[in-house]
Amino acid sequence: MAGLFGSLELAKKSLITNQYAFQVIGHNIANINTDNYTRRRIDLSPSSSVQLGGNTYGTGVDISQVHGVRDRFLEYQIQKETQNSGKQESMSGYFEIVEALFSEKTSTGIGTSMQSFFNSWSDLANNPTGLAERYSVVSKGTILASKVKEIYTQLSSQQAIQDNTVYTTVQTINTAAQEIASINTKISAGLKVGEEMNDLRDRRNVLLEELGTQVGINVYENEAGEMTVEMAGKPFVVGGTYHPLEISRNGANHNFYDVSLTQSGPSVNITSSIKTGALGGILEMRDKTIPAYQNQLDSLAYGIITNVNAIHSTGYDTQGGTPTDFFVPFTPATAGDYTGAALHFEVNPDLVADPNRVAASSVNGEVGNNKVAMALADLQRATSVVDSDNDGTFDAGTFSDYYGKLTTKIGAEALTTYSQETASGEVLVGLKNRRDEVSGVSLDEESSSLIQYEKAYQAMARFMNVISDMTDILVNLGS
Repeated sequence: MAGLFGSLELAKKSLITNQYAFQVIGHNIANINTDNYTRRRIDLSPSSSVQLGGNTYGTGVDISQVHGVRDRFLEYQIQKETQNSGKQESMSGYFEIVEALFSEKTSTGIGTSMQSFFNSWSDLANNPTGLAERYSVVSKGTILASKVKEIYTQLSSQQAIQDNTVYTTVQTINTAAQEIASINTKISAGLKVGEEMNDLRDRRNVLLEELGTQVGINVYENEAGEMTVEMAGKPFVVGGTYHPLEISRNGANHNFYDVSLTQSGPSVNITSSIKTGALGGILEMRDKTIPAYQNQLDSLAYGIITNVNAIHSTGYDTQGGTPTDFFVPFTPATAGDYTGAALHFEVNPDLVADPNRVAASSVNGEVGNNKVAMALADLQRATSVVDSDNDGTFDAGTFSDYYGKLTTKIGAEALTTYSQETASGEVLVGLKNRRDEVSGVSLDEESSSLIQYEKAYQAMARFMNVISDMTDILVNLGS
């Protein structure tokens, strides 16, 4: 009797196990189109055997675990590449705007405006007494100054936009971190009672990828199944606890936001340590790339102001007036520091009010003299007119050479960013495709498993029928 009833129990356990396997397979098939879903696999093991009458009997099958098919190393690679891709994608968008600002495809670019300005001096040299030519010189100078000032201001506007994005990005990061900490707690609790918590693990992986898109992180999983997330080498999420990011204004950096990581003690400023993710790209553009371009515009503006004034202030107008500067002079706070020159760039208001005061002659009273106008026209071909290394000495080539190098630099850096964005995106797609091969749902594989468990179920059902029949016979023998 014990043997027959034991066999019935064995059959029942087997049928229940195979039914559960059907549920696992069905869950996989139902989620075949679910992004970032990791297919489940059921691990089976023999039930503990029993000793009866000196013989050992098997007691069927048990479910060891239902686990997600994951490649930890592949997931780590995806997290790292996601951070690179996030940075390049962020910077790429800003470079498109910067390139448009410096575009010379229209007649209003800085390069074109410079050429028109110096060409207007050639026109004045050809007619040194002409009032129309003087109006043109003032107009072209105003256009040039306004264009430099406009681009500088628009770059500052981009910095302001990026600074606001720092705020919203930090909020997004904190929200994701808070949820990861909550999931850590649930997974740890589930593992203690034998649950793999696969759905929560999938959700946590999604959050970690989203977090990596926003900022550079390092991730480690402990024995309790909890993910520890580090940022800038410091703990950000540990178990069920997260240390939120904070932002504060930095008066030494245009009152832009700094990013700090809260700790048990004082918060730690990690702004300079954030190198990857969208936030890393935003900070690099805001604090390094754009200021470098603005610095070069300041140097160009100072070079034009100083060199044009040095010549114009030696000349005389048609009325024999006192020599004057063509542009409003700019005095650096310290040698080599031209900060503010681009915003200060403007034609002397006295000349705007009365273009007759524009000087063309090198000798007072010689109204037909054009030497000053010629010298200013030739200035566009002069070298050593811009201080390229901010040491207080003009050392660069012509104005056009210097500005050309600036636009070439912007184009090269933009192209590099676009290329890196494309390359990183392709690598990321490749890694995710590989993950899908490892962790994704295959209908062929699931169908094969379904047939396998169906056959096992059918066989065990027949086995149970046989045991049932044998039990009936045994019972009837005793009646």
